[in-house]
Amino acid sequence: MKKGKKGNAIDSLPRVFVIGFNRCGTRTIHWYFKANGHRAIHWDDGNLADTIFRNLGASLPLLTGYESYSVFSDMERVSREAALEAYKLYAQLDVSYPNSVFILNTRDVDGWIRSRLAAGEGRYAKKWKHHLKAKSDEELAFLWRQDWETHHRNAERYFSGRPSRFLKFNIETDRPEKINQLVPEYGLDPEKYAPRGRGGPTS
Repeated sequence: MKKGKKGNAIDSLPRVFVIGFNRCGTRTIHWYFKANGHRAIHWDDGNLADTIFRNLGASLPLLTGYESYSVFSDMERVSREAALEAYKLYAQLDVSYPNSVFILNTRDVDGWIRSRLAAGEGRYAKKWKHHLKAKSDEELAFLWRQDWETHHRNAERYFSGRPSRFLKFNIETDRPEKINQLVPEYGLDPEKYAPRGRGGPTS
C-alpha cells in the first residue's frame, strides 16, 4: 500500500477534489499538497478529465487508473474535439468516494475571465468559442460568466450544511490555514504554500 506523508496510507486520507475552474489557483493548491509530500495529480495533459469521463461511460469507478493519488485538481480537457469538465462531476464523486472533501477554488470573476482569454495567447479561448459557438471574446466572456455563476451556486447549494466536507477558498485573499482546517489529517505546513504558475497564485 502506498504511503503519504508521515507514514499515512493513502487509503486512510480523505480524497481531496479541487472543483473550481482552472485559472483559479489550481496549480497553487496542487503544489501545496505536493510540497507537503502527498500524492497529488493536476491536469495530466487532459488525461485526468478524459479518464474520469471514460470511466463514467464504462460504469467503472471514476478514479480507475488514478487510485494511487489522493488530491485531484484541474480536471479539464479542452481540444477541438471535446470540452470535458470533470470537476463538475462533484456529486458523482461525492457518492462514489463518500469520505472525500471538496475545495471550490475561486477569485474575482473579471480577473478570471481576463486570464482565460489570455491563456495560450488566445488559443484556449478559441477552442471554447468553437464549443460554445461564440462569435467574439465579448460573447465568450458572457457565457463564461454565466457558467461561473451557475457552477458556484450549484456547488455551494449541493454542499450546504456540510462544512467538514466543503471549503470555498478564495485564492486571492484566503490563507492556507483554511485548507489545513479542512484536512487536518494531511498535516500541511503553511510555510510550504507558495504561488505557482505563470499567472502567480491564480494559475
